[in-house]
Amino acid sequence: MTEPADNASDPADVEADAKARKAVAEAAKAERELADYESEAAAAARAAAHAKNAAEAEQARRTADVVVDPGLVRRQKEAELRKTATEAESAAAESRRKRIAALVPNLADVKPGELEVGGDRPLLSGGMARLALGQAAEKVSRAIERQIAGQTVSILVTSDPDLATADGIRLEVSQGLAGLTKAADDLLAELGGRPTTDDEIDGTTDEEITTKSVGGMEMVAGAVAAAIPGILSLLTAKRATTSGALELDQRAAVADVAGRLLGQQRTVRVDDFRPVPNGSIADADRTLRERRSQLHTSKIGLEAKRTTTQIELTQATATAARAQQLFDESKPNDDDRRQRLDNLENALRAVALLSKRFEIASGQVGMIDELVAGIDEFITAIHATADGRARSLFVTAALYEQLHGGGSPFTHVAYVSAATGSLDQVTDDKPLWFDDKFSVIATANITYMLIDTHGVVKSAGVKTGVSKADGTIGSSLSVSSVTVEDWAGSN
Repeated sequence: MTEPADNASDPADVEADAKARKAVAEAAKAERELADYESEAAAAARAAAHAKNAAEAEQARRTADVVVDPGLVRRQKEAELRKTATEAESAAAESRRKRIAALVPNLADVKPGELEVGGDRPLLSGGMARLALGQAAEKVSRAIERQIAGQTVSILVTSDPDLATADGIRLEVSQGLAGLTKAADDLLAELGGRPTTDDEIDGTTDEEITTKSVGGMEMVAGAVAAAIPGILSLLTAKRATTSGALELDQRAAVADVAGRLLGQQRTVRVDDFRPVPNGSIADADRTLRERRSQLHTSKIGLEAKRTTTQIELTQATATAARAQQLFDESKPNDDDRRQRLDNLENALRAVALLSKRFEIASGQVGMIDELVAGIDEFITAIHATADGRARSLFVTAALYEQLHGGGSPFTHVAYVSAATGSLDQVTDDKPLWFDDKFSVIATANITYMLIDTHGVVKSAGVKTGVSKADGTIGSSLSVSSVTVEDWAGSN
């Protein structure tokens, strides 16, 4: 292909040259497209396009040859309408379900409700037990009243079942006080009856002095031995108590029964809640202390006399030794030999008299020491409070002396003990927001015995009280007593 000349300079030539260049470029492009058309890839593409065109033409031909059925077209349209209506109804139902679900809580996520009752005891346990105990106490008081109706009585109400031990303490203390007081009186009388003048002492033999001293010591030792061991054995007594399933208040039971027994012609006292009577036991204690004081005073006088006698005896012994020496130095023919003998005999008699006086005083001081030591030990023992005891033996003895007379003596003793009890609870744990229900039943038993001061049983048995509470937690409550049959016992 021939290219145009480059030396053209006029405008016409320039335009012609530009057109020539454009034509050359278009020719080059056509050559390239032709090369691409003739390539293998281009051939495959053309074949695919030709197949597509042929398939479309065939489909068009077949469609043109089919005769359209109007009934089939109608049924297709009805099916499409039903499908559209069903889809619309499903969408409306789903919308309604979502609106309702928004108003109702999702119960699948709610945990089951639980009723929890705090503590280790049923609901209202204190009040229910007290109500049941009061019902039992009412039965006990009615049973006792039937036995004392129309009488003027003084009743001791106690929860201590061991009345015999307490009364035994009274007996031991009373006898001990009486025995030691008698021993002190006898010793004081013995001291007053002992020889005091020189002639009386001189007329008393050594054997008599020894016999009286030994006899006095045996009397004192016997009185002390009779009083001390029994008291000391009482100090070692121990007690133990046990509790049942429900620990009932013993003091509440005693107080309840005592309060219900109050009335005209009745004096009621509670064992552990009363002053100590100032009666015969207290009088005996004071008397024994007075005798001890008298014995101590006598001892002081005897010790002073014994000290003086000892000094005089020492001097008399020295005088007798000098008189013996002077007599031994004299000769049978000396004029003063007789006088020296008389002086020796007088000195020896003085020594003998003072020796007897010293021995008597020493024996008396020894007996006083023995008895005073026994009195001190006894008084200390009955007034001490041993381990595990709430009161001393003296207080126990004084409290129970009214069983045997004295001021305001008792006519009866009523033993009251809250024996056993139980508390049972039933709860109804309701679901969801419904109120929980509960029921509590309390049972209390009181053992009682009524005796006179001779120990004769007038009435005894076990009385039972039952109370019941029903209610709704956080709302209503109903409490009532339940009538039950009592255990075997007298009315």
